[in-house]
Amino acid sequence: MRFVLYIFILTALLALPLALSHAQLANSPWPMFRQNIQRTGMGAFRASTSGILAWSYQTGWRVESSVAIGSDGTVYAGSGDTRFYALTSTGAIAWSYRAGSQVYCPALISSDGTLHVGSNDHRLYAFSPAGVLVWSYRAADYFVSSPVMGLDGTIYVGSEDYRFYAFTSAGVLSWSYGAGDYFDSSPALAADGRIHVGSDDNRLYALTTDGKLSWSYETAKDIFSSPAIDSNGSVYVGSWDDRLYALGSTGLLSWSYSTGGQVRSSPAVYSDGRIYAGSGANALCAFSPTGSLDWSYRTGDAVHSSPALDADGMLYAGSWDNRVYALTSGGALVWSYAAAAAIDYSSSAIGSDGRVYVGSFDNTLYAFEGPPTPTPTHTPTPNYINLAVTPASVVPGGPITLSYACDFSTWNYQGVPVDVYIAAIKNPLVADAASSVNDALGGGTVYLFGKNMKSVYIYTGSVHGPTFSNVAFPPVPTAGSLIILAPSAAGYAGNYVFATAFIYHKGNFVRTDLPVENSNLFTIQ
Repeated sequence: MRFVLYIFILTALLALPLALSHAQLANSPWPMFRQNIQRTGMGAFRASTSGILAWSYQTGWRVESSVAIGSDGTVYAGSGDTRFYALTSTGAIAWSYRAGSQVYCPALISSDGTLHVGSNDHRLYAFSPAGVLVWSYRAADYFVSSPVMGLDGTIYVGSEDYRFYAFTSAGVLSWSYGAGDYFDSSPALAADGRIHVGSDDNRLYALTTDGKLSWSYETAKDIFSSPAIDSNGSVYVGSWDDRLYALGSTGLLSWSYSTGGQVRSSPAVYSDGRIYAGSGANALCAFSPTGSLDWSYRTGDAVHSSPALDADGMLYAGSWDNRVYALTSGGALVWSYAAAAAIDYSSSAIGSDGRVYVGSFDNTLYAFEGPPTPTPTHTPTPNYINLAVTPASVVPGGPITLSYACDFSTWNYQGVPVDVYIAAIKNPLVADAASSVNDALGGGTVYLFGKNMKSVYIYTGSVHGPTFSNVAFPPVPTAGSLIILAPSAAGYAGNYVFATAFIYHKGNFVRTDLPVENSNLFTIQ
């Protein structure tokens, strides 16, 4: 059976994986501690490659809080000076709120801009985007744990009063769960809604959405680290017993690894399954999904800061040796920056412009410049097919408009049956221009669509067969546009182009000089 071009493009787009967005979480590059509700620490944008300081802001005491970033680029962080700060993207003060004690808890931003943040004054606060107090809840001890928001808008957070809390978005207590010691760990949510959180009673807890214990796992010492959950439901968490643990979704141990020092750092999980964590043994470590040590990078002191990952897999973390480090996914140093004092629990956050934000014991919040914006080199665009995507950035589950136009008069092979390969290229070398097949394959991950768009796989050197076989192109120009929904799975976040390639169904290229047409660059946040 033959398909004309507009039919197979329509089928391709409608077959992209769909999912519901997290409606209650802000549509921003870093709306919470560790970026997402699974706490993977993985961002959707390429981050700083230079370590050049963009700006810094001096507070009145240590900045142990990690940054949250609003949809308008506003930067939010707490300080030991008892204030919660809102700074513009240029580092100017927008507003601040004085709590009754230190603010070490990283904030959570909801879709309406409401900010949720805890303090050592025993209160969990909710502020409007303008800094007006909406509500607060007083517990019996500190809030160091950073809140997370469920898909139904429920806010979950732990306290040092030995209790874990669930609140409605209006601040009404829904339930609480008691443990044997502090809840300083920040909770992570699994796909089924279960809440995973560590306690200083040495246990990792999995709780149901109504506050019942699903399971717990005991380590040898405190769990200050916040768990991270990968796409398979595996849970990773560090302990003061020097180990990083990997547990299955039912709480059974998959593996553990002794790093030689306390793992207070929260692990980060990249889309390829690799896990990263800091260690009190003065190291940043990378692990395979099966628990083998891939590499470690030696720092000058303990690493309690939790690593953040950018779209390319680069990682950013601070150390007690006063330095912020940027490493490649293979563990090579790209840059480091010396602050005037230790970087303790403040963990890096990545903005949509690639800036990296982190706080220090020198009372300062630092912002490092993002990567340079490449100047695209445009070659003449072929007239056999043109693809265009709007908007330039889309939220998970959000609408994408794809426009297409094709005219094969110059190439003069209308009606020739060919095999069609359709790909989405992550972090491409060329966008909005003609490119070679080598250019297409030389970018980041290449997702190829299988037969009739019923599967997607990562290209690793061989193909599983064409997306469509025996396709004939129309003899007249064809154009149109389609509205689709972006995928929302964590592994799809990043920068992309759509691309197509055509091959004779007998296996030979239609034309060796026929370029691949890439759409313009667009981002799935």
